[in-house]
Amino acid sequence: MACSSYGIACYFKGLFDEAENSILQGITFCEKTAQLGWRAWASGFLGHMYSHMGEYDKAQDYFKKGISTLERARIYPFWVNMWKVSIARSKVLNNDRDINLDEVFEYYENINAEVVKGWTARYLGEILLNIDDQNISEAEDWIKKAIEANKSNSMMWQLGRDYRLYTDLFKRKGDQFKAKEKLVKAIDILNECGADGWVKKYEKSLKDSL
Repeated sequence: MACSSYGIACYFKGLFDEAENSILQGITFCEKTAQLGWRAWASGFLGHMYSHMGEYDKAQDYFKKGISTLERARIYPFWVNMWKVSIARSKVLNNDRDINLDEVFEYYENINAEVVKGWTARYLGEILLNIDDQNISEAEDWIKKAIEANKSNSMMWQLGRDYRLYTDLFKRKGDQFKAKEKLVKAIDILNECGADGWVKKYEKSLKDSL
């Protein structure tokens, strides 16, 4: 459990190599000790991390492992729904458009944990932004919903990630000024969170865009 918690903390800081090793060790320990909740949680965070690393098939595998564990134990249905949205996001980012958007929106509606709503709203915005060129306005609505939820719940790391996605939306619109403005906002927020790895990555993106 300690390995998983440390690994997840590393993920939030953007230290992916350290996060991966620690979470995998944590999953092994949880399997030996039948800690189902911790094993599922660790699997889900590996899914998020692999998705950010562009390893989308691996991400989907770990989301599915987490979902399977929670469904068997009948615990934490909000994570099950969140990870089902995460699978759809990973598919779209991997250029697989074969998803049912109505089902994805239903997963969101079935989440009853407010602290997860903003995160999931951002993923819905990202799905809509990347599935085709017809949903930019709706994608922006979901990004705004994510920002509102994460501000309300003081989920600052999530808020920083919201503004980072907003950068992509303004790039898609061709508004480079707004894109840079949102990226600077994301960097400032994540810097306050101590998310050094993410800050370094986004500062490089900002420098490359100048």
